[in-house]
Amino acid sequence: RVVKVSKFLYKKRPRIVAMLSIGEPKETIEKINRCLSQGAEGFCLLYQSCPLEFKTKDNLKKIMDVARKKPVYFANYIRGNSQPELSDDVLAQQLLEAIDMGAQLIDVRTDMFCRSVDEVTRDSSAVEQQKSLISEIHNRGAEVIMSTHIFEYRSPQNVLEIAKLQQERGVDIAKVVTTVDSKKELDDAFKTLFLLKENLNIPFLFLTNGSFHRYHRIV
Repeated sequence: RVVKVSKFLYKKRPRIVAMLSIGEPKETIEKINRCLSQGAEGFCLLYQSCPLEFKTKDNLKKIMDVARKKPVYFANYIRGNSQPELSDDVLAQQLLEAIDMGAQLIDVRTDMFCRSVDEVTRDSSAVEQQKSLISEIHNRGAEVIMSTHIFEYRSPQNVLEIAKLQQERGVDIAKVVTTVDSKKELDDAFKTLFLLKENLNIPFLFLTNGSFHRYHRIV
């Protein structure tokens, strides 16, 4: 079994990435520079947190020009909590614009173009739209991490099923986030890591939230 290596990642180990919410440009740039001085090897910029008054292409470019001294992972999850609510077509366009500004890894939700409570769609039309977006991201020279955020426990087999769906859609990195609220669920989270390692042909990011999540995230 040959595992594809993402360009965003180092071959020997994961890249140390600073995750930052984008806000007022000057303040955000100061945070980026502090992270650089402390050894950050990349940045994950969360655009959904940016207040509307600062959410302009000019402001984003100022931030990206500083952040892209290192590889940039760009995410924009915002949906119904935006004013006005943005369609997934608009969000897709913003993701593509981020590539033009220097982003190298783009986060695409697994339910993009057909919203689902558990952030996984199996709608054939939406899946084809996702594949088209993934292809365009690749054509522009960036990579794709496909993400699913589930605010409840999921079994190792269920997480593997989701990650395989992501892999089948042509992404470079699979990402699943679940919840662990007991020792049994924590044990299953560690089992999930081994299951993903044994069965996926792409790198993956498996994270947990919940009352026992700290043990898992540290490891």
